[in-house]
Amino acid sequence: MTSSLWHRDQTPIVGTPFAPDARHDVVIVGAGITGLSTAVMLAEAGVDVAIVDAGPVGQGATGASMGMASLLQGTTLAALRAHHPAGLVKAYVDANRAGQEWLAERAGAAADRRTAFTFGRGLSTDPALDAVRDAAREAGLPIREDAPGDLGGRTPVRALALDDQLALDPVALSRSLAEAALAAGATLHTGVRATDVRALPTGRVDTDHGTIFGDTVVLATGTPITRRGLYDLKTRALRSWAIAFEMEGDVEAPGGMWSEVGTDGRSVVAAPSSFGRGVLLVTGARHPVGSAPSEVALAEGLAAWARRTLPVGAEIARWSGQDYQSHNLVPFVGGMPRGLGRLRFATGYAGWGLTNAPAAAMRLSDEIRGVSRSDRPQWM
Repeated sequence: MTSSLWHRDQTPIVGTPFAPDARHDVVIVGAGITGLSTAVMLAEAGVDVAIVDAGPVGQGATGASMGMASLLQGTTLAALRAHHPAGLVKAYVDANRAGQEWLAERAGAAADRRTAFTFGRGLSTDPALDAVRDAAREAGLPIREDAPGDLGGRTPVRALALDDQLALDPVALSRSLAEAALAAGATLHTGVRATDVRALPTGRVDTDHGTIFGDTVVLATGTPITRRGLYDLKTRALRSWAIAFEMEGDVEAPGGMWSEVGTDGRSVVAAPSSFGRGVLLVTGARHPVGSAPSEVALAEGLAAWARRTLPVGAEIARWSGQDYQSHNLVPFVGGMPRGLGRLRFATGYAGWGLTNAPAAAMRLSDEIRGVSRSDRPQWM
């Protein structure tokens, strides 16, 4: 992955020097949205938390994100409903809503409120859009049919709309969460690569700087760094390309957040106003890792589509990102098999981590603290 739009020159978050053999209540591996949200929730509840990450805050999948925190999520709800009962889909939506609300409080004015659209072109896309509409309404989302004349002024579409969703800068959000965790007493070690995790005699994380111990270890990585539970076989890695463009001339960027039905998984969103300049982001060319004969051709095809379809000017950034989809389309969150209650993890967000991650963090923090919350929805 080349550097994404969000990785601007920034002063590094100042963490804590690594002390081998240090002991904490909880050690979190991963300083993305999942790990940092979990750290904030725990540290603000008085739990002694340490975070380790091989890179800077908000790298990995978080830094490759498009910045869309939406409950509509393209065709995700329709896909879930095709394989699961309505109650599970509603629980998934409710959990993501809770995560989105928590994120909105933390992001504050740095997040733009926007309408999310799932769109298609022509009669051939109507069945897919109908399935999204039906699944979303069944799950309690106030979806409305929309018939905008264009997307970016050039392509007729039919769309489904959900108002009051969020567009944000995921790296800026990560930095804000890291600062909140540190302010609450958490320890942050960046540039420390975890190499193994163990559950005996207590939670243990081996790193390239030494070993760190925790009563509980949370693996907030894209996929768990251990084969316990064989989650590498229960998920598949998906890669997408993203390209950022300046707008063409004085044209304003489309105001919503757009996800297209279809196998390419294309989405279009303007950078949030907090970014400070008009930039349009396009993502797509989604494919299982290792299946593409040419990554370059996929990226070029996405760029060509954007130039044909949208009022874009010069390209200013191009990068790829990887996420993971579970075998049954439902994220995995909770205790790890054979982890003796000491190892916990979250994975399988399938590209929608900005709402799934804080939802997972809520569940993880409650379980670690032994808090039973009947008011919090569970989607597994």
